[in-house]
Amino acid sequence: MRLLVVGSMLAAALVVGSGDARADGFKCGSTFNCTDIGLAALRTQIDVRCPCATQSSQKTYKKCYKQVIKESSLNKQCKKAATMGAKFSTCGRPGAVVCDKKNKKGTKITCTIQKSADKCKGSACGAFVSCADACPDNTSGGVCAPPPTTTTTTVTPVTTTTTTLPGAACQCANIHTLAFTTTLGTGNCGTVVNNTGSVLVNLACGGLYTGSGSDTVPLPYPVPDMGRTITAVSACDQAGQMLTLGPVADPGGTSITDASHRTCSSVGCLFGAPLPIPNPSSTPTSVCVINSVAQDAAGTYDCSTGAGHINLPLTSALFLTGDAEPGTPGLQPCPTCLNNTCSSGPNSGMPCTPGDSPATSSFPTSHDCPPDPMNAIGSIPIAFDLTTDTQTKTAVDPPASPRSFCAYCRDADAGGALSAQGWGKCQGGANMGLVCRSSADCPSSVCGAPIPCTSDAQCEPSSDAESRESCQQNGSGAFAKAAGRTITETGSPGLGLGDGGTHPMTLVSIFCIPPTFNSTVDAAAGLPGPGSVALEGEAQLLP
Repeated sequence: MRLLVVGSMLAAALVVGSGDARADGFKCGSTFNCTDIGLAALRTQIDVRCPCATQSSQKTYKKCYKQVIKESSLNKQCKKAATMGAKFSTCGRPGAVVCDKKNKKGTKITCTIQKSADKCKGSACGAFVSCADACPDNTSGGVCAPPPTTTTTTVTPVTTTTTTLPGAACQCANIHTLAFTTTLGTGNCGTVVNNTGSVLVNLACGGLYTGSGSDTVPLPYPVPDMGRTITAVSACDQAGQMLTLGPVADPGGTSITDASHRTCSSVGCLFGAPLPIPNPSSTPTSVCVINSVAQDAAGTYDCSTGAGHINLPLTSALFLTGDAEPGTPGLQPCPTCLNNTCSSGPNSGMPCTPGDSPATSSFPTSHDCPPDPMNAIGSIPIAFDLTTDTQTKTAVDPPASPRSFCAYCRDADAGGALSAQGWGKCQGGANMGLVCRSSADCPSSVCGAPIPCTSDAQCEPSSDAESRESCQQNGSGAFAKAAGRTITETGSPGLGLGDGGTHPMTLVSIFCIPPTFNSTVDAAAGLPGPGSVALEGEAQLLP
């Protein structure tokens, strides 16, 4: 569903009338003294984490949206507006409809939820699933808001494209690049299940998940929209309708639509806009991430089936920023680009172009507004191996770390000189070669060189005083679910690209995240541990 109200309707939050809320309904038009962006952000989070189409009952939906609102750092007015908007929806109520009714003077509109259309005393707004969307901009027009004419990629077009024929064949002479642009995700694209196959958590499309079962940072992180990556068609088999994909060289520049340093796919190119990782439960551990391409893109696209695969390893540069803009509602780990002006960071007050939409209060961000380099804490490799197919990863059980998806060798017995029980070793300085847990253990150097493993046999001999002898993840399970055994993410093919138009495609990846060697971040995020992502977007073959 779309709980985000478009344009001026962002201000059309709903207010409870006098008496019983369910009996009196909502009066359209009150703002609750809530900023538009803040309210829209919270509604988007509810939409992503509690998709209406998957709710089995009103009770399960209520439990889900109340948890999302509880985790939000927004003010009470915004939380109240979001609660009322979610409460007055058809989610988890089969057959229910949204109803709007004008008063006798035609100056006010009240919205209610009824069991069926014949119960409506006014007009049934069948195009919407919540009062937040059904309220019109004003009372001069219809009782219900006009049906939406433009949307982000939703479940409906995905379902349609997976059941239609691929369309026009790819013509090799007319194809030179494949562009993929992220959109805001809807619905679920994956699961985490336990040993018996019971679902512990549904993984949202457009969501980034990180960490083990000990993760304490609210998940998922919404993947920004407008992130465009362009790959080159290095070979094309006309008869077999198979394209071979390679990197687009870095031409420089700052465009987020045409080939530039921000959209290319060779080593050093940027990948998407700055990514905020807010932690409302521990603001100082909030991080801003700058992703760049670590290895030239390589992959394939099958014009006949729509199946795609792009291997695109990234380097994630981490900036421990906390809240970069404490005077702004919400939490902004990355400097934001508001009104085309950088709100904070070293470029504060300078002009900028937003690299994404204000999906939450942490956005929009822009590479024109970088984080303060003084907050850099290092970088980690992210093995993005994106596919439209299904990816699955099952945990292994090293002796000291059951249900480990991404374990690394650790000095569990604290036998090293620093007694750090760490996953790394100092790479230089006075403590070079000593086991470390964070770079703070390594004066004039850094902690690094983690060893991935699936068993103790792959680790260093315990006879060495500075050995990392035990294969361990930082906590069992995945994504705050300690009982997690298997992660699954499912993509969707991009059919019909031969016509030259844009078509929905979902790319997924499950990967390992090594320790950041910042003790505070690793403890809060459950790292080392697994990661997964489902990138919903639009794909297009270009001449």
